[in-house]
Amino acid sequence: MTTFDPTPGQPIELAPGLIRILAPNPSPMTFRGTNTYILGAAAVTVIDPGPDAPDHMRAILAAIGHRPVQQIIVTHSHLDHSPLARPLPFHTPSL
Repeated sequence: MTTFDPTPGQPIELAPGLIRILAPNPSPMTFRGTNTYILGAAAVTVIDPGPDAPDHMRAILAAIGHRPVQQIIVTHSHLDHSPLARPLPFHTPSL
């Protein structure tokens, strides 16, 4: 059995062009925390930006760098997946 114990805020490359960042919100509903995904190379898509946590926002912005964000996708509206979807575009480069 593989242990799933990522460090919140640390970007992990799962495959070329796919990064996961764990939010710092562990709970019975989120397990270790909400997973945010950054998909793409030159331009990126952010999937499930996560909770409104300043540390998580900084981790996402650091992983995006200067790449433009072409879209932000929220898979569902729970508070562990959606709150950063609203402020994130104001802090990222766009196409």
